[in-house]
Amino acid sequence: MQTLTSMSLRNAPTIYVSVNTIYALIAGIMMFQINFKLALSTLPCLLFYYIIGPSFVKKSALYGKRLSDQRIQFNQKVNETMSSLPELKINSAENWGLSRLTEYQSNMGKSFIKVVFYAYAKFAVRNFSFYIGFVILLLYGYWLIQRNELTIGGISAFLIYYIDTMKRITGVIASISEQKVLMHQVEKLYDFCQMEPDDDSRPNAIKCQNIRGNLEFQNVTFRYPHHSSVLLNNLSFTVESGEKVAIVGASGSGKSTILKILGRFYTPSDGVVLLDGVPLQHYEIHELRDLMGFVFQETYLFGRTVRENILFGNPDASEEEVIQAAKSANAHDFIMALPNGYDTFVGERGVKLSGGQRQRISIARMFLRNPKIIILDEATSALDNLSELEVMNALEKLCRGRTTIMVTHRLSSIVHMDRILVLHHGRIAEWGSHTELLNKKGIYYRMHQTLEVQNG
Repeated sequence: MQTLTSMSLRNAPTIYVSVNTIYALIAGIMMFQINFKLALSTLPCLLFYYIIGPSFVKKSALYGKRLSDQRIQFNQKVNETMSSLPELKINSAENWGLSRLTEYQSNMGKSFIKVVFYAYAKFAVRNFSFYIGFVILLLYGYWLIQRNELTIGGISAFLIYYIDTMKRITGVIASISEQKVLMHQVEKLYDFCQMEPDDDSRPNAIKCQNIRGNLEFQNVTFRYPHHSSVLLNNLSFTVESGEKVAIVGASGSGKSTILKILGRFYTPSDGVVLLDGVPLQHYEIHELRDLMGFVFQETYLFGRTVRENILFGNPDASEEEVIQAAKSANAHDFIMALPNGYDTFVGERGVKLSGGQRQRISIARMFLRNPKIIILDEATSALDNLSELEVMNALEKLCRGRTTIMVTHRLSSIVHMDRILVLHHGRIAEWGSHTELLNKKGIYYRMHQTLEVQNG
């Protein structure tokens, strides 16, 4: 039943045009049979609408598309303005922000006026051609009756055919014109629906079973599509199961790109990444990501309760498991201090919590998720020293016995990592433990010295 209904909805415009066109042709034949001369007198009015009417229909639809685009831009601007309120207030730029917002609203208002104008104009042209034709038929029909070339019954039947036929023909012309223009409005949606996911997984992807967590990059090169510059250049390294490896380097050296390749968000331009000796694209992508736990610099919390945000890591977890995960993430104490404990709403994106609290909730998610591989992307870079210490203690518990890759600028958080890789221009320039790299007095040593000077 639902299938028939959806098919009917999809075919509704075609059915409407077809039915009305067939009816107009039959009615036209009947009109010519009643009186050939009288039927010919209706053609100028029909041609007038056919020539003038569609232009108003097209302009109305085009301005409707422009209004739709401007409404999207206006809503984006409203969201941007609300998000930047603190910045606007600090810089005393409230009037500047308001003027920008008003400009978008003004443009949207102008388009709305044009949409309404052309919408009424197309109906005015349609009614004008219809009623002018009606008057012509009355006058010409009266003249034919006086000459005994037409009867009163004939003119009555003719007018009935004319009224219904003109409504249907003008409706068909308007429908065809609108559909041609409205296709431009759905062009973006159509293109989006036709897009194929950029996924190079094998058709018969293997299951992620008995994974140990050994990772290996073999001669991996990465560049963005249509860009000649290389982010990662022939990169090779291994991470053994249970090993904790940190990746450091200057901004733009490719650290976060490595993590995105591991999560299959990016595909290497050249080379291959192996998990337990098998290329990543040979695994089923959803199962592969289930093996990994990501903790980012900006933790996204939903505008729900603390409990629901932790359960996001494993919706089937029990209440005891949720509490144990929070305790393991050093989050239980501050959660219990909240007004409603685990039932406290955290606000949109977790605005009611501090940065350290949000991070510990995200770590609690990972405890529930229980992944084989932990990936940390600047997980402590936005935290103060006390919050960083609390989060690092939680991360130490989380990473215990798991393969861990950590990207960070804060060298204080990687002192106890098993191995540190130093990236420079997309290549590994140095590697070793914290102490070994300091003794080499290379890039890592200079980074460490610079941070010590900055910290006084």
